[in-house]
Order: sequence, then structure tokens, then C-alpha cells
Amino acid sequence: MNLNTALKEKDGFSENEARIADYILSHKDAVLQMPIQKLARETYTSTSAIMRLCAKLQTSGYRQFKILYAQQLAE
Repeated sequence: MNLNTALKEKDGFSENEARIADYILSHKDAVLQMPIQKLARETYTSTSAIMRLCAKLQTSGYRQFKILYAQQLAE
């Protein structure tokens, strides 16, 4: 699955998940270095919301999401 496409389409995302997706798309490089707590603060959401988004993107968690996202951005 292409994470960038899934983040843009926001299929089945809640309002909070869409906000997180928009932030990730706007701050691609920064997010790769950002701990989950900072992403939650920056998006005015919770770490649980970020974990739910990661699950919808079929990753096991935020760390795996960042690894796969970095790989896909490098391609």
C-alpha cells in the first residue's frame, strides 16, 4: 500500500485522523524525526488517534509507519 496515496485519499478517516494525515503530508521530513507525542501536540490530537491512523494504514504502529513512509518517500 502506498502510504502517501492513502493519506491523501483519507478513505474512512475520522476528523482527527484526517487532521493528522494533512499534517503529515505538509511536514513530511519533520514527521520522520518526530516522536509520537510531538505529532499529537502539533495536530491537537492524541497518541491513540495516531495509533488508530497507523492501524488503518496497515502498519503495526507509529515506528513502523515512519520507516515505511521514509522508504516510500525515498523511492
